[in-house]
Amino acid sequence: MSWHGANKIHDGMVRSVCDSKVWKHVDNTWLEFASNPCNIKLGLALDGVNPYVDLSTNHYTWLVCLLNYNLPPWLTIKHFFVMLTLLILGKESIKNENIDVYLQLLVEELKLLWTWY
Repeated sequence: MSWHGANKIHDGMVRSVCDSKVWKHVDNTWLEFASNPCNIKLGLALDGVNPYVDLSTNHYTWLVCLLNYNLPPWLTIKHFFVMLTLLILGKESIKNENIDVYLQLLVEELKLLWTWY
């Protein structure tokens, strides 16, 4: 769970998420959190799919997944490490102005996990 802390190469190349500018921004903003490499860093992925593979249908399903970036890059996206957190049904259900409504429960659970620690 601390691969990014022990195996990081400092040569300016982006080889994994831990080399990105966003990762460095998080580390610089929350120094106490970044000081312990075992703290879990999660990435949120959202994608819409048509489960029936029929382009004439109006049914879509949106998958919301969490990725654990503490793992080595080759394990981060393996199916047994990806956490499916939400299934949102409907083609018109996801819009810029209402995505926060669906993610609100996930954010509340993550906050509960954070305060429990």
